Amino acid sequence: MKEFETSIKKSQKLLDFLIENTKFSKNRCKSLLKYENILVNGVVQSKFDYLLKEGDLLKITATRRVTAPFPIIYEDQEFLVVKKRERLLTVSNDSYERSLFKDAIRYIKAKKSGENLYLVHRLDKETSGIVLFCKSKELTKKLQDNWNQLVRLRNYVAVVEGKLEKNAGTLKYYLEEHQEKNVTVTDELHGQLAITNYQVLKANRDFSLVNIQLETGRKNQIRATFSYLHHPIVGDKKYYSKTNPIHRVCLVANQLEFFHPTTKKLYQFKIPVPKEFLKLVK
Repeated sequence: MKEFETSIKKSQKLLDFLIENTKFSKNRCKSLLKYENILVNGVVQSKFDYLLKEGDLLKITATRRVTAPFPIIYEDQEFLVVKKRERLLTVSNDSYERSLFKDAIRYIKAKKSGENLYLVHRLDKETSGIVLFCKSKELTKKLQDNWNQLVRLRNYVAVVEGKLEKNAGTLKYYLEEHQEKNVTVTDELHGQLAITNYQVLKANRDFSLVNIQLETGRKNQIRATFSYLHHPIVGDKKYYSKTNPIHRVCLVANQLEFFHPTTKKLYQFKIPVPKEFLKLVK
């Protein structure tokens, strides 16, 4: 089957469009939808009554649809955006240790699409949330070399112990990384500047749900900073949390927005805050 791509000229239900604009039978069109061979704006669509809008880009792909070992947030010819679970390394040098990157490589190979995959950024092992991959080495380098200029938003949500003194603010500390040990707050001479913006969304006597936006991307920046304030992230034993009610570190990277380095198109991704986080601050 040859691949087919077109721009939608008028609003119309997906199945109706396929029947009217391809040489396939109605049953064949339903089969394409069932086996996830239809992409609209780079995202798989399998609903017969999905409403196409003017300007949408529709593609019928011959690529084999493969079940991924992680939730896929977005995928097209250039990017793969996925949700990493907690307690999973983003990447590992140990050939026997599982990692998100290894899972992603296996997924790409199983598709037999001839695509490559490159990791753009990392999350801590204990942090869940949005991770971005590129399918081009050149595009990866452009993103990494201009990361701070191209990223418009890196947003996290955490549950921390206790109530913060202020409901919102900007935290500026110098962080020092110690080999095989915690990251700690230090002075300007020994550390790198870490800037963290935060806002308390909800709190009770024991915990606070905090929205966090990073201006810098230091290792363990959020975990080290809130631990220094004596409000460690719930479940983060490494950074001196004394509670672990849901058996995980309560930190999720829930939003990522960045501009394409060449086309300047804005990409925006968001996932829900885990329900378990919300229950802790009822």
